[in-house]
Order: sequence, then structure tokens, then C-alpha cells
Amino acid sequence: MQIKIKHFTKNVLLWDKVIENPDKNFTLPERIFYVLLSRLFIDKEITLLTIQPQSYSLGFELLDYKAIKTNGMRYLINHVENCDDNLLTDITSSEEFKRTLLIIVQTDIQIDDLFISELMALVKDAAYQSELLTSATVAYCEDDGNSLYLFNSTLLPNEVDAI
Repeated sequence: MQIKIKHFTKNVLLWDKVIENPDKNFTLPERIFYVLLSRLFIDKEITLLTIQPQSYSLGFELLDYKAIKTNGMRYLINHVENCDDNLLTDITSSEEFKRTLLIIVQTDIQIDDLFISELMALVKDAAYQSELLTSATVAYCEDDGNSLYLFNSTLLPNEVDAI
């Protein structure tokens, strides 16, 4: 089994890393993703976007949430003023994050229908060109739970190598 990290800036793949997981340790990806995401989001203001939220969704456990429907899909938006260690642990271990149903966004742009539409297009195709998203830092896991996609982050390849 392989753990993959792909980093894009302005919709161009800048670098990607593959970490071998020969023992198929199922908690290794979430531990690696936690370390990387903590470098980006701990003690920062973030927004969580849950796609097709369920009653057990992590977003409902947080105080500040807004449920919306756009383009025929339901979303839950959580504004988090300070992402702490416990929340990031909950995110990286959640089934929703592992299945591309929970996305972390850091942006000054208002998250509205247009932003969500652009973000969903990006999730479907990492090469999607969107001027709106170029100032947003975005992180999500692909359906397999072993691939982390980062957009417009400050993370450097040597930070992955240091893990």
C-alpha cells in the first residue's frame, strides 16, 4: 500500500510524494496526514465543508455550522476560528475526511454557492482552473483514504521527507 501526497499551486502539480506502507498499517496515513496538516492549520482560522452531511457528521458536533443546499447537493459549512489539536485529530481520523466528504479550506473569500461550485469542480479534477480558488489553501483526502491533496499551501517537499 502506498500513501500519496500531491501538492498543487495555481492548479499545477508542483510536487508529489509517495510513502511506502508495506505492512499495510491502516493508521499510518492518518498519522502522516495529521502531522502535515498540523503544519498548515493548527492555531489558524479554517472552514470545514462537509458534502452530503449525515446526522453523525463531525460538523454537527461543532458549535458554529450552517447547512445549505446548492446544485442539488447538501453541504455543511463550519467556520472555526482556531483549529486546535483535538479538532485536527478528529478530522484526520474521520471517515468523511478519508472519503472526500470533508474538506479543509483556509481563505478570506466568502464561501458561497460559487465558491462551493468551483471547489467541487477542483475536487473532481485537480487540474481544474479557477481564479477564485488560487488564494485559498485547500486540503482533502481522496476516496481511498491514502492520498492527500493540498492546494496553494506553504508546505515544502522536504517537510514530507522529514516525517
